[in-house]
Amino acid sequence: MIFFADDNLFSVPAQIDELLTALEPLRRRWACQISIDAARDVNLLRRLKRSGCKIVIIGFESLNAENLRQMNKSANLAADYEKIIGNISRAGIMIYGAFVIGYDADTPETAFELAEFAKRHRFAIANFNPLIPTPGTKLYARLEQEGRLLYKKWWNDAEYRYGDTVFRPKGMTPEQLAESCRRARYSFYSFRGAAARFRGVNIRSWFNIWTFLLLNIISGISIRQKQGRRLGK
Repeated sequence: MIFFADDNLFSVPAQIDELLTALEPLRRRWACQISIDAARDVNLLRRLKRSGCKIVIIGFESLNAENLRQMNKSANLAADYEKIIGNISRAGIMIYGAFVIGYDADTPETAFELAEFAKRHRFAIANFNPLIPTPGTKLYARLEQEGRLLYKKWWNDAEYRYGDTVFRPKGMTPEQLAESCRRARYSFYSFRGAAARFRGVNIRSWFNIWTFLLLNIISGISIRQKQGRRLGK
């Protein structure tokens, strides 16, 4: 299984055409990150499937338009998530959905709503990450200026643990943000959550079945093991 760790694999059409043409006869299974724009192209998705693509990571980030504007995700603002998910699913490709919680329009219920969205659309796997301001970004500078950072340098702080909130959100307490993300992850990867999502797997493909099961078992165990751990430990 090959993973192409390129944030924008589809930015140059001629190059992706060349890559897919080369991959098709090799009969290799692979995964990649895909943009909202690329997911609109039904013919491209069919080519991905034919060339061996089994799962795509797609950053949905949020269901809230105000949040998407705040994070400058203009492509997502104009996107019909239902149609895009349908395009990918009909192409026979599994979805790894990525979400970020903690922007100014989010509430304590947001993470739960995102988990339900991901379960309803039968994503193979998903991530529900608390917003983490990264040094050197406009977001970090703004939160620092507003006095909302909880750590001067969270990445070096001995008190910081995986899953902790590093700033004061507007729509909830830091504790509510951390707890809502934890509950969303646990709910999504629970036995009941995985069983409900399994109905979206192409049962004619043993590879898809085993990939789904392994990804969910490994992800569920990993999330619980990392929760509350220090960085680098």
